[in-house]
Amino acid sequence: MSKFLQLYDISYQLPNGNILFSQVSGSFSAKITALIGRNGVGKSYLRKFYQEIKPTQGTVLNADSSYYLPQTYEISADTTISDLLGIQDILDALVRISLGSIDEADFSLVGDHWNIESEAVALLTKWGLSAYSLQSPATQLSGGEQMRIRVAAAFKTTLILDEPSNHLDLHYKFKLWEMIQAWSDEVILITHDRYLLDQVDVIAELTKEGLIWFQGSFAEFRVLREAEKQLAIDELATIKIEEKKRLKVAQ
Repeated sequence: MSKFLQLYDISYQLPNGNILFSQVSGSFSAKITALIGRNGVGKSYLRKFYQEIKPTQGTVLNADSSYYLPQTYEISADTTISDLLGIQDILDALVRISLGSIDEADFSLVGDHWNIESEAVALLTKWGLSAYSLQSPATQLSGGEQMRIRVAAAFKTTLILDEPSNHLDLHYKFKLWEMIQAWSDEVILITHDRYLLDQVDVIAELTKEGLIWFQGSFAEFRVLREAEKQLAIDELATIKIEEKKRLKVAQ
């Protein structure tokens, strides 16, 4: 059975009674899909259906196979780089096992990740962060460095990346795109970044009426949207001219 995310007649009603959107359906089966939409249309709620909240109506399949990378992440003075990577529990279990633990829970937690420490160190080097250790306080990192680590940690399952290029310079945007391309499963990008949008092959626009799918780059999508807008303007102008003629005849 396919593991890509699927939405069936999704609707969501806000606590104040307003319907945010209704009967949204679609399958995110493309390798990389950009999810776009005007501010306030409900993109943030749509991505929450994957792990945090339930839709008012409808069904979401394969929510448990996704990993959502939020725009922001709360850190404290105790947060370490290994916390940002989401591996501290595994590192703790490895330490307990090295000290003689035979607890089944520790072995279950480690699973196949016996080399996770060396892999994490290699990941830091790849992202230009070799000056830090896994136990370095996250507060020592700049916003861009924190984002680079969190992006690296996100590459686990079907990915939902919410503005992943925030705080990244052009060099690391290139690296991010390389990682996205190399990822084996589906990737959903929620972004306003034109560089990333111009790389994708599928656009999913969220509107109050549902998802509108477009096969092509964002640049091609904009051309189509502008043509549709101009057509609507021309039709409105024609209607106004006809209405003036009708009023003239009536007079």
